[in-house]
Amino acid sequence: MMVNWNTSDGSAPSGGGVWKWARINSGVVYSGDPVLGETFQAGYNWFYEYYSATTGDWHQYDANYYPVRNGWSRLEMHLKLSNPAGTANGIAKTWMDLHSNTNASNVVTKASGNTNTIYSVLLPGMMSGAAKAYKIYIDDVYIDNTIARVEIGNASTWYACTKREVQIPTLWSDTGTSITITLNQGSFSNLNNAYLYVIDADGNVNENGYPLSDGGGGATPPLPSSSNGSDASASGGSGCGFVKGNDGKGLSFMLMLIITLTAIAIARRFSNRFSYNL
Repeated sequence: MMVNWNTSDGSAPSGGGVWKWARINSGVVYSGDPVLGETFQAGYNWFYEYYSATTGDWHQYDANYYPVRNGWSRLEMHLKLSNPAGTANGIAKTWMDLHSNTNASNVVTKASGNTNTIYSVLLPGMMSGAAKAYKIYIDDVYIDNTIARVEIGNASTWYACTKREVQIPTLWSDTGTSITITLNQGSFSNLNNAYLYVIDADGNVNENGYPLSDGGGGATPPLPSSSNGSDASASGGSGCGFVKGNDGKGLSFMLMLIITLTAIAIARRFSNRFSYNL
């Protein structure tokens, strides 16, 4: 499961409150195993993350990157349960503002004999022991059962991006040859210096972005890089320019972007190597 959202606390936290920042959870409401979670103790300036396959099997990490105080942060979480249970083929990863925090692959995320599945995603709306009342804002919540997705970024290469926005897929063909998205402009005031990226079910991405513009495109969008690091080929494409609003000023937020790909195996939405156990 992949979750992604932007969060602002609305005010700088203080005191010894414990803020349950986020959880992918197998429990009905609050707790359960397996779990992938984050907790923010603002008064102690401590932000930590954890995953657990079963009670007592606790793996905790002190995060290197914290949420922005009194501002917006982008949170990403990816949890793949071990399948079969007890096998070290699970994944538990988190990112804060595009920076990697927890990065655990080929680990046990569901203990042998555990029959629980992912049940809920908890947004950062709980704080215990708070010194005062807080306002919490959450926007652009994105939840999916695959990490395959389309994003736009503010740099011409994937790892140079300091800002990215997830796009909303409306069609992803079974063969991986066509993807249709509804534009999510997000924090981009315009797309003149934005670039398109496609991520497949195994996390491969075209490292060189496809440039977008307000006025229209026509070049071919790139493909995710193959496992050997080289970019695959592509053909076709609708052009990735924006459509002006009826008044000639604002940009349409309902742009449908169609990407045509030739390397069928690269852009599949779901991996052939394993099935997600939700």
